[in-house]
Amino acid sequence: MTQNPNWPVMDYAVCWQAGPQQSPIQTNWTSILERIEGQVSSSRGKQYELDQVQPGEFSFTARNDDGALDPDNTASPYAGWVVPYRLFRARAQWPPTQNLLYADQAAAGLPSSFPAGSTLPYGVFQGSAYPVTLQHGGGFNFYNAAIPAAPVAGSALVGFNGWSCAAGVTYSVSCQMNGSTNAQAYMAILWYDVNAVFIGQSSGAVLTATAAAQTLTATSTAPAGAAIGTFYLFLANSPVATSGLSCWNVQLEKAASPTGYVQPSTWYPIYTGYIERFPQTWTSGGNYGRSALDAVDYFSNLAGHTLLPSFIADVLALNPRFFYPLSEGETATQFLDIAGNRGPMYLLSWGAAPPVPGGTVEATTSNPPGPDAGSALTGAFIGAPGPVVTQAPEGTGVLVVPPDPATGRVGPPAAGGWTRIIAARINSDVAPGVGASGPWMYLSDPSPFTATPNGAGFNLGLGPNAMRGFVSDAAGNSAASGFPFAGNLTNLTSGAMVDGDWHLYGISLDSSGNQFSTWLDSWPSPALNFITATHPAQSTPGVAVDIVAGGRPGDVWSVPWPGQVAFVIELAGVITGTQWAGLAQSWRNAWSSTSSRSERSSDRYQRILNWISWLGPARISPGSSTSYGPATDVDGANVLQALQNVVSSESGQHFIGADGAVVFQSRADRYTKTPVATFGEDVAGGEIPYLGAATDYDPTRIGNDVAVTAQYTGTSYRAADVASQDKYGTVALPLTVNSVDPLELANAADSLLYQNKDPQTRLESLPIDLAANPWAWGVVLGLELGTCVGWNRRPSNAPAMNINGFVEQIQWNLDDQGNAECDLQVTNGALKETFWKWDTSRWSPVAGQMVVNGTMTAVQATIGAARAAGSPPFTILPGSYPLTIEVDDEQITLTAPPSGTTSPQAFAGIIRGVNGTTPAIHLSNAPISLAPVWRWAY
Repeated sequence: MTQNPNWPVMDYAVCWQAGPQQSPIQTNWTSILERIEGQVSSSRGKQYELDQVQPGEFSFTARNDDGALDPDNTASPYAGWVVPYRLFRARAQWPPTQNLLYADQAAAGLPSSFPAGSTLPYGVFQGSAYPVTLQHGGGFNFYNAAIPAAPVAGSALVGFNGWSCAAGVTYSVSCQMNGSTNAQAYMAILWYDVNAVFIGQSSGAVLTATAAAQTLTATSTAPAGAAIGTFYLFLANSPVATSGLSCWNVQLEKAASPTGYVQPSTWYPIYTGYIERFPQTWTSGGNYGRSALDAVDYFSNLAGHTLLPSFIADVLALNPRFFYPLSEGETATQFLDIAGNRGPMYLLSWGAAPPVPGGTVEATTSNPPGPDAGSALTGAFIGAPGPVVTQAPEGTGVLVVPPDPATGRVGPPAAGGWTRIIAARINSDVAPGVGASGPWMYLSDPSPFTATPNGAGFNLGLGPNAMRGFVSDAAGNSAASGFPFAGNLTNLTSGAMVDGDWHLYGISLDSSGNQFSTWLDSWPSPALNFITATHPAQSTPGVAVDIVAGGRPGDVWSVPWPGQVAFVIELAGVITGTQWAGLAQSWRNAWSSTSSRSERSSDRYQRILNWISWLGPARISPGSSTSYGPATDVDGANVLQALQNVVSSESGQHFIGADGAVVFQSRADRYTKTPVATFGEDVAGGEIPYLGAATDYDPTRIGNDVAVTAQYTGTSYRAADVASQDKYGTVALPLTVNSVDPLELANAADSLLYQNKDPQTRLESLPIDLAANPWAWGVVLGLELGTCVGWNRRPSNAPAMNINGFVEQIQWNLDDQGNAECDLQVTNGALKETFWKWDTSRWSPVAGQMVVNGTMTAVQATIGAARAAGSPPFTILPGSYPLTIEVDDEQITLTAPPSGTTSPQAFAGIIRGVNGTTPAIHLSNAPISLAPVWRWAY
């Protein structure tokens, strides 16, 4: 293949079987490069720094004379897959080489410094059961296959895919190979149709491995109908003894025969998205067909996807076996499984007081237990407000869980383990013992509704002060079974459960069938509410009934508890402590952080991605906002807006990367950045030339009356500039921020005012002509949204101009006539660098040099602090108090200045950290740091 040294190797390809619900990191690509004609263009980013990012777009025209891109053409090689939202990628290799592989594929991970024995690079896979590992030696990396004695001849050892193939194109592959013990090997190229059905292969010559390197090759023309290509190193024979085969310098090229090995250069992604539709245009009597294609990135799909309440979304992200929210309303007699796996749960009544659906979550107190008690930041169950089902004190009914439709089994599965979860409340106005032992799960064989219930079963009930449960054998014996759960489990509770408040209950059985784990709330940590117990193997192959919130008439368990129940859930396997803690937080206060106070903005962003089961790559920076508020704003919101709300609260950025990854950048990602590329006239000095750049002194983006509103509390923080209003008029700039830190909210208002009270010169357009300056391809292809760049203009009749800023938009325009232009929009980044920085000014002179003196354990304590060697003591002005410090991630409020200025120093403090009223033990030399505090600096 003849290379144009001034033009990258371009690749436009479709992965026909992948849509928005699959990861964009795919290996089965069909090239459509040969179909492209005219201009291709793309646009990614937003119009200016306070704008919301828009879904990226890519437009091009493809030849369609053969009708392959016609959705109605059943003879198309892509028939059945010419449908909306097919995964598409555009990329460019620079400098151009004949080797079409990724550099790590060709050189066994050497360019990216893959360690020996590590995972194989993208596009490289083990072809058979014989292990292939990366190895180092002789200054290069290689793939090494360990082959046992008498292996299966014809075994595929290592394969290479991820490249784009096109029917009718001839490809050649080659590699260097050596080995031992008379192992023989060859290379082969394999072809598959659009449905991944094998349609043919071409094999190269078989060589016997020796210690010296040899070259293996194969050449093949992709047959008609080929949509997927791959190639392998094959073992040709079956050596008697163990052996090894190694290969390196792997090359794939469009050529009639292999050429000498060239290390491939970088493949730069330009765009990754999804082709929306395949419109058809036919001219010249139907002989000349074209399809004008438009692709959109993943954000377009998210704009049409609405969210459920946070707790429901968190549970669904765990792929429950069933999930009954019990939210159908007052007249319901059946309740749907929103996981879609089971039939309806139904209400079974035998008397005048059946359970009543449609209630609301109510509690005696609005304060949850644990460290948030008394906090205004958490009300009663803002994460799961209801509806619920209510039981009367003399209730005569139960909720019946239907059997598994796949197996017909009633109750949890026989193998693999399970976890059952409900939320429940027992009325406090009922005397203890009246209905207070009603079961929340009752599995019995035979039916518990018979007069004599003898038979194996499992029962978990709620007593006045404990969860209690037992397992009975086939004869109906429970205590004799030796099951340690029999009787009260008082160590599960931290207080009476007949308290009028809601609690979250769970029980798990592991895959062995012998190990139970029980869960209750999670305050202050799951470890304190976690026990296990072992019992004999279950004697029941199945159960006849699976009921919730009820019991059997005429028996000790006959009266359901008088209260309410919600969220009947079953998960596969045993839930982990981290998962349980996250669900308990989400159910109670719509957060997921185990700190129980809030969560980091980046955690909320990732959590939303978990809700939609995003399977692709994500590059998420740690959010600077660590006091993100509850997720009460997500119910009914579309996913893109929910993600944008997080970005706005963080004052960060997000976008779909050129490689298809979801990218979240915190505000700190723009602090103190220097340009990675500078555009200007001084080419000799390393500046990249550009075409006519356009700047604008834009008054429409002024904001001098800023109102930042807290999403959760509704409190508004206002900042205004009278001088700006006198000059430009009053221009409102409203922003809703989901933070529960008043200082952060106030700083947001001040900072936004400072940034926007005056017009700024903005670089609206920075076009670069790459056809005229091909040496700049590598720099410009490497730019991504959020990259810091510099721009210089030195007009002869005006002062020199300079803008250092961040790329907010990237537009590409390429055509088949050799024209190539990239147009950047850049915002003035100087202001961004002063936005919401960490406050380190209170330390004198350097943060992080104070340590604990002695041991700290008391709830109210005099805290001793000593300086680290060579550093000054902890000195802060008296007006700074009270303030918060952190020791081992536990927050401590210092109520008064230190006693003296020498080391060690004593402080009066109150510990109020993650451990609530049971502070952690902090030993001598534990480092002291300021808790996250923001300052507005400029």
